[in-house]
Amino acid sequence: MARAEDLADLICELVRIESVNPDLVASGSGEGAIARFVASWLADAGLDVEIVEPVPGRPSVVGVLHGSGSGKDLMLNAHMDTVGAGGMANPFTPVVRDGRVYGRGAYDMKASLAAIMLAAREAPKLKGDLIITAVADEEVASLGTSAVLEKYQADYCIVTEPTELRLCLAHKGFVWLEVETKGVAAHGSRADLGVDAIALMGPALTHILDLENTLKAGQRHPLLGTGSIHASLIEGGQELSTYPSRCVVKIERRTIPGEKLFPIYGEVPGEAGEQQLFPIYGEVPGEAGGWGEKGELFPIHGEVPGEAGGRGEKGELFPIHGEVPGEAGGWGEKGELFPIHGEVPGEAGGWGGAKVRVLLERPPSELSGDHPVSQAVAKAAGNPEVIGVAYWMDMALTNAAGIPTVAFGPSGEGAHADVEWVDLASVEKCVDVYVKAAQLLCS
Repeated sequence: MARAEDLADLICELVRIESVNPDLVASGSGEGAIARFVASWLADAGLDVEIVEPVPGRPSVVGVLHGSGSGKDLMLNAHMDTVGAGGMANPFTPVVRDGRVYGRGAYDMKASLAAIMLAAREAPKLKGDLIITAVADEEVASLGTSAVLEKYQADYCIVTEPTELRLCLAHKGFVWLEVETKGVAAHGSRADLGVDAIALMGPALTHILDLENTLKAGQRHPLLGTGSIHASLIEGGQELSTYPSRCVVKIERRTIPGEKLFPIYGEVPGEAGEQQLFPIYGEVPGEAGGWGEKGELFPIHGEVPGEAGGRGEKGELFPIHGEVPGEAGGWGEKGELFPIHGEVPGEAGGWGGAKVRVLLERPPSELSGDHPVSQAVAKAAGNPEVIGVAYWMDMALTNAAGIPTVAFGPSGEGAHADVEWVDLASVEKCVDVYVKAAQLLCS
């Protein structure tokens, strides 16, 4: 069978196996069936295979093509789970037409999975190991890659997310937050008893708009642009004639490499007067408790700081966030985290009394174009365009684990959409790139 036909058939076999992430769609089958298929296929291709299953029913597959032992190791990564079918017609019945494969997961990212499987079968004898990782749960919490990295290491990694045959060196991170305000339910006529939880959410929503504008005008990454924030979901109230007792907003914050989020990366306020950047707004504190010189407008919110340690008269609320500064340089008790990232301000009145918590945080990722893995993939691919992408991928986890990682994958369209397809010629090109990169790196 010609290699192109073999590749198309393999992609189709993978698409036929429904592997919808059950944490996205309760009826989703997860990765069990597709993991069994991949494990059997890799074993037949001569790889040593292990199933890594940190959570029952959510397996990942690792296949190792052992080298002679005198070279460096390369990991190739693709995820097996997909999002739900949505409004897609016949999502798990693949169609091959006009050089494309259509179906759920064809582009994101079963074609890439097929490409790394075929690359492992075609790779010549290498000095280092070629490690194929077919992972679970990338579409939600990346349980698969996280678990694999606890057991396997490598010198280099290529995450094979679709990049349109471009070399991806960076991607954004994200933080998911939940903000909750509590009111008092009462009949709509009883203003003396009712407290409106929805209205109390106002300061938080205003802050989100202010912060989004600040980010747009702020620090830019050469490949990724700026960070961003938006309110994704809001719920509250039960009927028109009742004061709402609860309001919840869910927020997504997209982050860029080099952006010092406070306190996502473990920062806490320093001692009074420390010249620590107040990262979201980028302001350098001046003297103890102050922000720049006396009388300087507090950026964004337009507030004029008072004497060192104060914001105007004692007891005045710190605008937007509602915080009353304590002693010079402090924000409530020492070690308290800035509220947008999951802490409630110490004193009463912060964010309308809102409670804020972090639901999930994933860091951004970046690797130099001069790194050996970047150079090897660029050479193998014929010096493609270098890009960054706004979405998150497991590249951040492998880089954080000390495995220098780039992304390179096929062309197509329709990730998470109702029409999804991958270009077969680009997938075949990826097989060649992965094999050539392995030859360059595992020597």
